[in-house]
Amino acid sequence: MIYHLFMINPPRNTSESVLIGILSLYMGSRGAADRLLIKVVERIDSEKSLNLLTSDEIWNSFRNNWSRSHIETLSSSLQSPFALIEADTSRRNILEFDVEDAVETDDQDYTTLKATARMKEKYEQYEPSFWLPVIAYCLEKATHQSELMSLINNFAFGYVLVCLSSTRESVRRMAVNILLKWDHLSEVIYLAGNPD
Repeated sequence: MIYHLFMINPPRNTSESVLIGILSLYMGSRGAADRLLIKVVERIDSEKSLNLLTSDEIWNSFRNNWSRSHIETLSSSLQSPFALIEADTSRRNILEFDVEDAVETDDQDYTTLKATARMKEKYEQYEPSFWLPVIAYCLEKATHQSELMSLINNFAFGYVLVCLSSTRESVRRMAVNILLKWDHLSEVIYLAGNPD
C-alpha cells in the first residue's frame, strides 16, 4: 500500500520525512514488502538525492528499526557506522547467498507450506543493492586498521566477495568497486601505521 500511495505522485511525495518513514519499516532484505520499499527508497534518491547517508535522522530511522532484531547494532551512527553490519546475519548471508539473485514477481503463490517458508527465508537475505553501499560507506569512514578488521570480523568483506557471483551486473560492479577501494585503503592505512 505504501508503494502504491507513493507512486501516485513521486515528485510530490519525495521528502526526507517520507524516507524516514520508509526506512523505519525497511529491513534491507529480499522479502516481498522490502522489494517494494527499496523501489521507493531508490526513487527518493533519484528524485532528491536523499538516502540513508544524507542525515543522522535518516540513518537513525533505519538503525532503530534494524536494531529491533539486531540489538548490538544500536551503537552505530552516521559517523561510526561499523556496528550496523551484524556478524551472524552477514555470515548466514555469505553461506546462503542467492547466486541467481532472481527478481521474483509479486504474484508468487505463497499458499503452500514450502512456499511460505521460502518467503520467510527471503526476509533473512540481504538486498545487495542496499547493503553494498552501506559497506562502501563504512570503508569511507575507516581510518584505522582496527576499523578495517571490524569489517572483516563482521563478515562484511566476505559478503562483498560472494556478491561477485551475483547474476546482477550492477551488484557485481558495486562489489568490484568496493574491493578496489578496500585494497587501496588497506595499503594506505598500513603505510600510515608503518612509515619505515
